[in-house]
Amino acid sequence: MATASGYRWITRRRGVCGGEPVIRGTRLPVSAVIASYKQGMSFEEILDGYPGITPAQLHEAFAYYYDHQRQIERLLRPIDPRELAAKHGMTLTPAGFFVK
Repeated sequence: MATASGYRWITRRRGVCGGEPVIRGTRLPVSAVIASYKQGMSFEEILDGYPGITPAQLHEAFAYYYDHQRQIERLLRPIDPRELAAKHGMTLTPAGFFVK
């Protein structure tokens, strides 16, 4: 498994969660951990919510976030439907439907 440079518990692989950094051995993206924290969950609540994650893994997810904050913040930003339509060569109707 490919490990993100310098991180024991964080990895990135094409085909796993869209290549997002995840906690090794899981499909839990670092961005999901950070989103939970930003929504008000404590470190302990996040651990309770993901029983297969160790404190060391969770600490490293936070370390990765702080070292790659711009990258993770881009993953957390809401997706504009018009941007998504343009990315896939589609248009967005006034009713909110995607059409080719």
